[in-house]
Amino acid sequence: MSFQERGGRTPVQVVLAVLMMAGVARAEEAPPAGVDLSKLTEGEKKIFFSVAGKASSACGKAHSLLASVKQDPRCKRSPFALRYVARLAGNGYVASEVEEAVERRYGQKPVKLDLKDVPFRGDAKAPLELVEFVDFQCPHCKGAQPMLHELLDEYRGKLKVYFKHFPLSSHPNAAQAAEIAAAASKQGKFWALSAEIWKNQERLSMGDIERYAEGVGVNWKQLDLGFGKKVVARDRAEGEKLKLEGTPTFYLNGRQVVDIRDPKDFHEWFEEELACR
Repeated sequence: MSFQERGGRTPVQVVLAVLMMAGVARAEEAPPAGVDLSKLTEGEKKIFFSVAGKASSACGKAHSLLASVKQDPRCKRSPFALRYVARLAGNGYVASEVEEAVERRYGQKPVKLDLKDVPFRGDAKAPLELVEFVDFQCPHCKGAQPMLHELLDEYRGKLKVYFKHFPLSSHPNAAQAAEIAAAASKQGKFWALSAEIWKNQERLSMGDIERYAEGVGVNWKQLDLGFGKKVVARDRAEGEKLKLEGTPTFYLNGRQVVDIRDPKDFHEWFEEELACR
């Protein structure tokens, strides 16, 4: 009596082969170290593994995001991307939405921004270079300023924030406010005047801005408005080339910052950039 099947394997060998295949499948669905899926439902886990196995490496390699984390330790960005996938799946996103969000964040190529003579806060040698395109009449831009101050304090020595103008046509006084603030930078009064403009966002007539400028020590008669117009035109042209859709828009080390809802999201971006240096 023979206990061998046609392929020459015994029933025991067949069982072992099946168990090994099941083990391989479970290993492929095991999350890499540092990725917590414990709070995800079974449906959310399916979305996670579907996207992680389909999305490309965050470092531009040919393999998947999941394979990148497991097989390419030199790619420091993919683990962050994988945790991002888990967060979105846990927040109720469907697979197609997660795929689009991952592509929008990790599929973009860094851009080179013109930062010559652009005012900034923070340490000039800081590794985190955050550029904000703003409109002085934009409520969300005003609301972002206290958060940026807090981030500068929290990441002292690691973060610098550049200020670029992108006045929207829907805000009638935004362009002149930007031009005067830019001109005030030649007298060392950009930040002081900007603070007054934010404080009085609903009152930005030419007379109002002149009063704010003189109140912070700007010599109005010596104000070089021609310079201010050139600065704003340069920034606006750059924003249009980047196809900005609104304000505020942020770029971190050349990458557009997307999917920001609160300061914690900025922390995620900053920690990723610091880890990938």
